[in-house]
Amino acid sequence: MSVLIRVNKQKAILRGAEWRSASSVLEADLNNFTRLWVRTQATSEDLAGNIEDALVKAVVEQYDARILGRIHTKVASTQKRYFPLRQFSLFDM
Repeated sequence: MSVLIRVNKQKAILRGAEWRSASSVLEADLNNFTRLWVRTQATSEDLAGNIEDALVKAVVEQYDARILGRIHTKVASTQKRYFPLRQFSLFDM
């Protein structure tokens, strides 16, 4: 799924489990939030279902963002993209 959001006056798009934005600060912040959310806040239902819908809902709440557009994809392909984010690294301390 691809989702276009607006946070204040900046826009960002979620595509392929990564956020992209013209603002490098917003992009980095959203990607860090995504990794942290997947590892610590996502429930097993979130991870088993459509993880991007749950993630976007969390981002909208956290950043007081507005969804501008959305293109849906298959849940199975979405799960494959987010699986690496669920794995812990030895250097994540």
